[in-house]
Formats: sequence, structure tokens, C-alpha cells
Amino acid sequence: MFFHSAGDTPGFMHHVGVYIGNGKMVEAPDVGLTVRISSHVLDSSEYAGAARFTPTAA
Repeated sequence: MFFHSAGDTPGFMHHVGVYIGNGKMVEAPDVGLTVRISSHVLDSSEYAGAARFTPTAA
């Protein structure tokens, strides 16, 4: 999941998290802080989009 603020440079994402289901995501809230499971950011107006990565055959 990618997050972008209205004042950010176009294309700049200020936060990234990994959706793990059940309305929750894994995130590091800031550089040097502990990685955590969070649900509050899913309701954020700064949500910019998401992508799903799938493995490819080698």
C-alpha cells in the first residue's frame, strides 16, 4: 500500500506498508522505529493505491 500527501511532489510516496488481510497492514511508522501491525492507516485520506506482486515461473 502506498501513501501520498496533497503537498508531496507528484509521484512521491511518503509511506509504504504491506497489507496482511483483515483490515491490517505491516508498517514501519518512521525510520528507526519498530515495525508494527496497524489498522488505522487503512482509513487514511493519504492512501494512494496498492499493487499485488505475484511470483513468476523461473
